[in-house]
Amino acid sequence: YADLKFSPLSVNVQEIQQLLSEETALIEYTLTDSVLYTFYIDKKQYFVRKKRIDMGELDENIKLLRLAISKYEYIIKNPAENKREYIRLAHWFYELTLADIIPSKDKIKHLSFVLDGKLAHLPFEIFLREIPLETAEYKDFHYLICDFKISYQYSASLWKNNIAQKSHKNNGQLFAVAANYNTSSEGNTTTRSPLYNNLRNNLQDLPSDSLQS
Repeated sequence: YADLKFSPLSVNVQEIQQLLSEETALIEYTLTDSVLYTFYIDKKQYFVRKKRIDMGELDENIKLLRLAISKYEYIIKNPAENKREYIRLAHWFYELTLADIIPSKDKIKHLSFVLDGKLAHLPFEIFLREIPLETAEYKDFHYLICDFKISYQYSASLWKNNIAQKSHKNNGQLFAVAANYNTSSEGNTTTRSPLYNNLRNNLQDLPSDSLQS
């Protein structure tokens, strides 16, 4: 904590390249009100891309993509329409953020992202590298995660510090707590939404939960 608070957090391209493996690329995004900057670094090269964006369109598409993967009732009732919308958005984001920086043939197998602002609300794993056939199932889509291991970092400086630190061994012990859905206690039931109250009321304790000490 003291290091993070008082030590200067700075890193240059050469330092990052020394720590990167041959198969890893670090990609950092910076958003302004009209431009998306993309900084790409791997073991052998680095470059910057500048792309003009419509912030209103970006905001709307972020909202729609999140709904397309999380609004379960709509997904169940309108599977075909939701599927088309997901495909459109997941490919749109791939084209916006990655299409012009990922070589078609390369040794890179791991993408480590540093996201900025609204982009941090997006799971890059689900971006589509190509538009699938209309008859294709979700399991057959060409997701980004199919080609790359994905990880996220808060910043390049923190990534450098984490890589440079020696790993610490734990004591091999585990503390775990089982869930208990005792409905006799009010707890947060007065502030929790009725939907979640009903859900919890139908949950059952784990068989051995009462035996835990």
